[in-house]
Amino acid sequence: IRLQAIVTDLDGRLVPGRKVSLDVVRLLTQVEGAEIRTIESPVDHREVESGILTIEIPSSLGGQHRIRATVVDDDGLENETELLVVVSGQVEPRDKAIAERR
Repeated sequence: IRLQAIVTDLDGRLVPGRKVSLDVVRLLTQVEGAEIRTIESPVDHREVESGILTIEIPSSLGGQHRIRATVVDDDGLENETELLVVVSGQVEPRDKAIAERR
């Protein structure tokens, strides 16, 4: 997965040099009885410094991935944004119970 990331203030001005925590998870479907749940399987975690940067995140399996970026502002408050990315490629076989319900 290749993406570019920037950090801005409320007025849209770039804020360079800010620590950004990036978490990438692969979303998996799990069936427990009659309940279907989405679980997160960790793919990557890294700390980067803000600016205009390009980030390469390894992903050997296809499917849905959630990328979450967290940054702390000058007041010590966490701000978070998420991006859902669909990666093409090999995916794990679906659970038969899910296929039967469709």
